Amino acid sequence: MKSIKLRYWIISAISVFSVFISCKKDIAVTSVSLDKDIIILSVGSTETLKVEVLPTNSDIKSVTFESSNPNFATVSSSGLVTAISIGQTIIEVRTNDGGKTARCTIIVVSRGVWTQKADFPGGYRWDAVTFSIGNKGYIGTGYSRHGDWIETYYEDFWEYDPIENIWTQKADFAGGKRVYAIGFSIGNKGYIGTGSDSWWADGNYFRDFWEYDPVSNIWTQKANLRDGRWNYFSFSIGNIGYVGQSDYKSYNNFWGYDPNSNIWTKKADFAGIERGETVSFSISNKGYIGTGRSYGYCRNDFWEYDQISNIWTQKADFAGGARTSSSGFSIGEKGYIGAGCFFDGKSEQFFEYKDFWEYDPVYNIWTQKEDFSGGSREIALSFSIGNKGYIGAGINSRNSMKDFWEFNP
Repeated sequence: MKSIKLRYWIISAISVFSVFISCKKDIAVTSVSLDKDIIILSVGSTETLKVEVLPTNSDIKSVTFESSNPNFATVSSSGLVTAISIGQTIIEVRTNDGGKTARCTIIVVSRGVWTQKADFPGGYRWDAVTFSIGNKGYIGTGYSRHGDWIETYYEDFWEYDPIENIWTQKADFAGGKRVYAIGFSIGNKGYIGTGSDSWWADGNYFRDFWEYDPVSNIWTQKANLRDGRWNYFSFSIGNIGYVGQSDYKSYNNFWGYDPNSNIWTKKADFAGIERGETVSFSISNKGYIGTGRSYGYCRNDFWEYDQISNIWTQKADFAGGARTSSSGFSIGEKGYIGAGCFFDGKSEQFFEYKDFWEYDPVYNIWTQKEDFSGGSREIALSFSIGNKGYIGAGINSRNSMKDFWEFNP
């Protein structure tokens, strides 16, 4: 009798458990998303898309990836996107439960090409002024050190013709020898000013400002800046030149120069941390500044200045990481930053770089391009002419350099 009752309870328990199991419903997928809507990749580069399936406790979270045009970019089962050729495709992820989808547009661009050009004939040089006027580039002033710490400061001024690949020495800068000066061009004139008579922080700071006319090959002194400084950043937008702060005196102010009135006007203070050894350039009616060093630390933040609204806006951090003494320029509607070094004053870590990156202000995206073929270096000289960019000279931990390179994006 006891055995019959035991079997009865066992059968009843199994029956109840079976009913419970049969009544349990699977937790269905309700949505899927990707971490990015748009990715810009250079040919040969890769990036992994991150997927989020909701709810997080859904029973079947597996997905399938597909590229709408694998001739431009492919995608693996794990979401690894590989750029194949220049063009555009869409990567779609689809859940195996419910067929929920999400998409990411992949834009594949050229890696760019570096070509070595005629060496800079002014010798080893860094922390000089550069700009371009029309179809010519210009380099002047600066500093070099060689041998047993023999220091040389310069006032010479050189013109580069990219068509002939020839350097021509022009009239010396009329303000005299200096380092860490600023420079830009407006229309058919170039401008140089500020700086110091010493590469070290204890030098005398200048506040004079000069205009260069390439037709007459003559320098003319213009209105001085209010303060004498070194290690400014500068760029020009339209018919106005802009000059900003230096970290060595904790300045953060920002000025605009109008060559027609020969007047400096105070603008909105730079909104980031004051710094030196930055990269700056302009694209259309916006100015940009990023990277640099302040208070012993390298920076990777990147800022946009709107000339019309007089407002600074922080943009996507420079994707190459924190660094200082990099090189940069703009070509068309894109900006470029590369090379430089990283130094941490606390840990005393030091690295030099040769990587090179493109910034797209429309998408606010950084894309890695072909590494600088001249090798790792810092405080090199750079400018752009037309649809080409140029970087040369500078130093690395082993050598001073005077080679000169052209970048075709």
